[in-house]
Amino acid sequence: MKIKTLILLLFISISVCGQQTKKWLENIENPQYSTDELKKDNVKSEYLKHDFSTLLTPKQDFLGFIGQDYRRIRIYFTSITKDSSNKEKYINLIRSLFVL
Repeated sequence: MKIKTLILLLFISISVCGQQTKKWLENIENPQYSTDELKKDNVKSEYLKHDFSTLLTPKQDFLGFIGQDYRRIRIYFTSITKDSSNKEKYINLIRSLFVL
C-alpha cells in the first residue's frame, strides 16, 4: 500500500512540475511586462570585476543525508575565494563529516 501511494505521489508531482515548466517557458517567450524581457546584451563582464565570495559563503552549516541507511553528513565551507587566474571561477574549500 505504501509503495502504491508513493508511486501515485510521484506521478502527480511529475505532472505538476511539467505544467509549471510549460507556464514558465510561455512567460519567457511572451512576457507580460517589459521588465521580464530577456536582454540581448551580455552584461557578465560588468559583474566579473566584483568579488562575490562573501555572498557565496553560507551563514550556517549544511546538513544532509547519504546512503540507504540515511547517514548524516555535515558540510563545512572553510573558505570561498575568487580565482585570480580565471575571474569567472571561485575556489571552494569544503570539509565534511559523517555522523553515525
